[in-house]
Amino acid sequence: MPTEDTASRPRGDVGTIVLCVLFVALGVWMIAGSLEMSPLGAVFPRVIAGIMIASALGILGLRALGRTGPPPVVETGSTPRRLLLALALVAWAVLMPRLGFFTTSIAGFLAVLAIAEYDRWTAKRTAAYVAAALALVGGFYLLFVEVLLVPVPRGALF
Repeated sequence: MPTEDTASRPRGDVGTIVLCVLFVALGVWMIAGSLEMSPLGAVFPRVIAGIMIASALGILGLRALGRTGPPPVVETGSTPRRLLLALALVAWAVLMPRLGFFTTSIAGFLAVLAIAEYDRWTAKRTAAYVAAALALVGGFYLLFVEVLLVPVPRGALF
């Protein structure tokens, strides 16, 4: 006879479990697809797949141990912001072949920040966001192009 009241135990989160299983399957599929790539070309997909598989298995392991974390916070959110975010991401993807990876990523990064920011943009905040965008996108650009040798779209500007 269990000492713990079954009603007080956290219930299984089926959605989390299903998504974890799907991410493990996607990671395995990515690794299988990378077997036909060159050794250098396979590095990026294999690293991402490995991180995805390890993270999903880690979450499943925590769930199995009963460590579910704090209860979820229910937020109402903003439907117009969500729609603008989806529109910004679609525009980012559509414009990338024409304008290039670097240019569209800077614009997309700043667009997502503008959509997500609730506070007023001061000159100091704007300068910090632009500097962060340049540093992060520039860092990823150099990582992809120079280190991982990933062919990124080169557009009219970069």
